[in-house]
Amino acid sequence: MNSPISPSGPRFRRRLTNPNGALAGKNFLEVGAGCGIVSVFAAEGGARLVVSVDISPDSARNIAFNFDARRLSNAHVIQGDLLAAISHKFDFIFFNAPYYGERPKDWLERAMTDENYDTLKRFLADVKRCLAVGGVVMLGFYKAREPLLRAELQRAALQVVAVREERRWGYRCKYFMLSAA
Repeated sequence: MNSPISPSGPRFRRRLTNPNGALAGKNFLEVGAGCGIVSVFAAEGGARLVVSVDISPDSARNIAFNFDARRLSNAHVIQGDLLAAISHKFDFIFFNAPYYGERPKDWLERAMTDENYDTLKRFLADVKRCLAVGGVVMLGFYKAREPLLRAELQRAALQVVAVREERRWGYRCKYFMLSAA
């Protein structure tokens, strides 16, 4: 299942796997990792430590399989809810947030829907605890809900340092680069 923001494209992969890239020697966390493809790119791109978190037991098993298949000794998976099991600080945190505000009907819809955006709100309220000094959060989110996001960022004392917009499958989505305010 793809979200409107798909970080699995070739340009995104090149940025993460460039040996002189932004992740070389850094600690990387992917939240809501799905199959862990972004984490695979980060691990192959020279990140020192890669951790993928997903609430789905099936996704966690799939991520572990993908890491093992690629022999990524620097990549680890945690089956858990958002940042609850994270006690480490990360230089780069990636979260492609669910973009619909409805109640999910099943596990698959949980990747795309977030009733009242509660998952997004919980993530933003807790992410600074896991962010290293000078670290950044890359948050993918649906452009149409940007006013809600901006209000939550202000409440969480997070600052937008860069924005990149992308159009995919008829959706206008954005990547927000965030830092602690």
